[in-house]
Order: sequence, then C-alpha cells, then structure tokens
Amino acid sequence: MFIKRIFKSDTLRGVVKLFRARPKLLLCVAGLCLLSALALALWVREQARRSLAAERARSVGQEFVPFERRARVPLRRDEIKFWQNTEATRDLVRFQDSYFAATDGGLVQLTPEGNISRHYTVLDGLTESDLTALAVFDSKLFIGTRSEGLLSFDGEQFESYRWLDRKAQAVTALLADGGRLLVGTFAGGLIEFDGQRFTELRAGAERVRLRAVNCLTKDKARLYVGTFDDGLWLLEAGRWLHFQTSDGLASNRVVGIAANGGQLFVASDFGLSTVPSDGLQEAGTRSAQSFRTLATLPSLTSMIAYGDLLLLSRDDGELLALDREATGRQSAALKHINWPRPVDLSGSRLVSVDDGLWLMGSRGVWRARGEAPTRARAQLAWMPFGRAGESQPLTTNVINAIALDRGGNFWAGNFRR
Repeated sequence: MFIKRIFKSDTLRGVVKLFRARPKLLLCVAGLCLLSALALALWVREQARRSLAAERARSVGQEFVPFERRARVPLRRDEIKFWQNTEATRDLVRFQDSYFAATDGGLVQLTPEGNISRHYTVLDGLTESDLTALAVFDSKLFIGTRSEGLLSFDGEQFESYRWLDRKAQAVTALLADGGRLLVGTFAGGLIEFDGQRFTELRAGAERVRLRAVNCLTKDKARLYVGTFDDGLWLLEAGRWLHFQTSDGLASNRVVGIAANGGQLFVASDFGLSTVPSDGLQEAGTRSAQSFRTLATLPSLTSMIAYGDLLLLSRDDGELLALDREATGRQSAALKHINWPRPVDLSGSRLVSVDDGLWLMGSRGVWRARGEAPTRARAQLAWMPFGRAGESQPLTTNVINAIALDRGGNFWAGNFRR
C-alpha cells in the first residue's frame, strides 16, 4: 500500500513530467547515480583491502610506516663546484652495465674495467653525500644514507624516501629478498619495502623493535639479522629467536653471518662463533650456551664464505682464512692472507659481487684476481679498482678550517689526513 501511495502522489507525478520534458536531465541523474554507486563500491573494496592488509601485518608482527616520497631535482649551475674525496667506500653493487660504489663523498659509477665514469653528488639529487649501503631492487638502485633515509635511482633520476613517524633516518644495511627490500636502520627498526609501502618487522609477542641493525643475511627460509650491540636475531616460519653473549657469541656486535654445510658462523668484533644450524630452533629454547667460539679476534669488521674457506677482515685490512671443514675440530687454524695493504687503511670490508671477491675500505676498492683460494692455497692477488680517471682533490671530507691567502690560494684543513 505504501509503494502504491508513493506512485500515486503529486510529487512523483511532477518528477515524471519534469523528466519527460527534459530527457537529458534524466540521463544526467542516472549517470550521477551510477558514478556514486561505483565510487562507493571502490571505497568499500579499498577499505576492506586495507583492513585485510593491516590484519595480515599485525599477524606477523608488522606495522605500516607512513612515508614521504619525492623526486629529486638536480641543481645544475656552472658556478657551483663540489670537491669531495670518494676513497672511503662502504658498499659496492652491479647495476645495469656499471658498478656503483657508496662512499662518504657521494655515489661513484664505474665501468666494468674500473674507470670512473661519473660521480654523483647532492647537485645531482642525492639528499646527502655520506652513503652507507646499496641494493638492487625492482629494477632500481636503492641507496642508504647516514642521516637522510633512503634513496632510489633508476639510472636517470633520484627519488628520496623519508619515514614520517620516526626521527631516526640512518640506514645501516640493505638486502633485496625476492619481492621485498629489507632496510636495516640504526634506531628506526627493521623495515620492509614491497615497492609500494613500508612496514616494520618487530620481533616476538612483545613486538620488540630491532635496533642498530648491522648486517642482513637470508639462507633459504631463514632471515638472520646482526646488530651493533644486541647480538643476533633469527626469523623462521614466523618465529623469532635471539642470541647474545650469554648464548656463546664472542660479542653482541655482529659484523658477519654465513650459513653453510649445516653450520652457522657468526663473526663479531671480538671473534668468530659457530653452531649447528639445524639445531637453532631447539637451542633457542635452552638456557645453556649454543654457540662455540672458534677464534678470538678483536677488531673484526666482516666475514664471507668463499670457496672452501671463510674469509675474515679486520679493521686495518688484515685478511684471514679458515677452512670450513676444519671448524668441526676443537681449535681451527687461521691462515693469514698477505697483501700490500695501505698502512693507514681502516673500515675494511669483504663483499661478493658478480661471484667475485672484493675488498673495500677507507682507501678505495680492490678486486681479487686469479684463482679462488682453497684449503691448500689460501692466497689472493688484489688489484686496485676504480681509481683511474679521477684524482682526489681532498684527503678527507671532514673539513675543519678554510682560508684564502694573499696569493689567491685556497687552503682546507682537517684533523685526519
């Protein structure tokens, strides 16, 4: 009866007459109704998707991280010159047809032969020159900085990423892991980037923030997170385990992680420790020590599995080799790798790029040549890489004083070199 009254009302008759007189008006109203319904459906779907994604993130200890993304516009002005030293190298990767080195004086692009083809600075779009880490993800080069968050580079232009819910923006480690980029920070936690959004990975039911991340390693389904002062974290099948000196680590400052042959090796700034990797899940539930110390080595800065050996570096560039099969014995013998390292070398670090072995430090980059080391022959020939084609105008980027004398000479002073 109610419906019949509506159709018999004078108001409805007036509306019908109006639409008959103006058929275009009817089409407009129908179009608006259709667009409104479509917009409502899209809004409902987006809200459902966000709710589902948020629930999934919470279920694995993740939290969405709001961020700001900006295209960096180069500042190309002939009257502005930038003098920087690019020797101190922190990371090296292959991107497109070139090698790229992250230095404390900007981003350096090198040819396969080792010639410097370009030096990128803040004038080209970097947010700062003090770079810390590199990784190739989603067909882009991602760059970590000392205090200005994350950058991406597609070969032509830089983009910057800043996290809006945390003041700390120091990136300390990067790892491309399939469809995600893992970003280790000093005080902002371990962050995952899928190309569209950032989420923070937190550990355990307490949702602990992983601080001072120093190195990231993936071995099959296991993610290993080494920290500056909080030991080693392990994530497997949604379960986090935590290991420190109380579990047998030589130090809580982890500088290298290698998993091979059923053994996990952890290098810290005070030595090398190992544990059977298959028993880590059980070891993490016991109060007894699970790691065994292989060698006490102060000032270790990196470790890498290469061939039959574990190769380790100290801060001053001293290199040591350890036979991985010999680590099952109570005391494993370390072999020194002699090479003509600079007397003032510091911050040395071993990396593997293009299946080759590289050494970086405060005095540049070296590439291992010749045969890979073996148990019987733990020797390497190192060749300087990337110094041809560009002279170093400064000995350091830490400038403490500048002056212009009467003869028109410009002087720069520093405390270091």
